[in-house]
Amino acid sequence: MAAASQVANKAGAKKYWFWLLPLLLVLATLAVFAFRFAMADMVSYNARYSSERWFKQDRLPSAEELDQALAEIQRARSWNPYHADYHDLQAYLLWLAILREQRQAQAGSQARIAGMAASAVALHQQAIVLRPRWPYSWSGIALMKAYQQDFGASFAQAVQQAVRYGPWENTVNVQLALATQLAWPQLQAPSQQPLKQALLENLNRGMRRNPKAIGRYLKQSPHRHHICAHLSRQHKQYQHICN
Repeated sequence: MAAASQVANKAGAKKYWFWLLPLLLVLATLAVFAFRFAMADMVSYNARYSSERWFKQDRLPSAEELDQALAEIQRARSWNPYHADYHDLQAYLLWLAILREQRQAQAGSQARIAGMAASAVALHQQAIVLRPRWPYSWSGIALMKAYQQDFGASFAQAVQQAVRYGPWENTVNVQLALATQLAWPQLQAPSQQPLKQALLENLNRGMRRNPKAIGRYLKQSPHRHHICAHLSRQHKQYQHICN
């Protein structure tokens, strides 16, 4: 009887560990992921807060502010590569870097802008894998493709998806408005008329929602008067922007 009891106890112990060890492994894995996600959230906080503040203040960050934010969001992505917001935010910061580069207009600027645009496209594409219907990722790709002067099928798809998923989103309106100005000469071909119409409709929505931002970029465009000819004259800022 004693021997039989010992055998039963050993069998029970083996069965206990058989179930316990996988459970401990799962819990340990979850703890590691939770720690990594928490670290990513912590190190990304300043970059997220700063980008929101710059947007509300309607200003470009300094080179030092931008470098710090880019370094922080890069660290956040290393801790948690499965958060689409981190990919999009790094791409957004690269857009701000492109705007700074354009303003400075130094030797080699075009090559640096093309490199940053390519990096931003890759980041937005990573975000889309995780979140396919997010309009900001699509409008970001459209804008970065315009900076690259790449107006092929990827550009058209990005415009269509951005308009489909976020027609009234402010960032979508602004980014597609800027992409329209960069793409304007290529939009005159008959085959591009549906795409041109979609971009002009976005411009009209943007003029109603955020005429200040739309107008700032439109007034800087060498194609301003040609684009204005297609906009509704009912917008309050039309005369100020287009005349």
